Amino acid sequence: MELAALTRRAIADHDRRLAHELSDCLWSILVLAQLYDVDLEKEFLATMNALEHSMAKQPPSP
Repeated sequence: MELAALTRRAIADHDRRLAHELSDCLWSILVLAQLYDVDLEKEFLATMNALEHSMAKQPPSP
């Protein structure tokens, strides 16, 4: 098999494995949020607002 074909296969497999791991993490977060009665939407929006606010205070990088 030529190198280009091997590279494409390795990248596709990496993308598939990464997608699987991320979905695994998301499932765990959803289960914990339900178990501990956390409003994820509310908390996510609050966190994003806080991050936006703190980033707005920082001077732009050169």
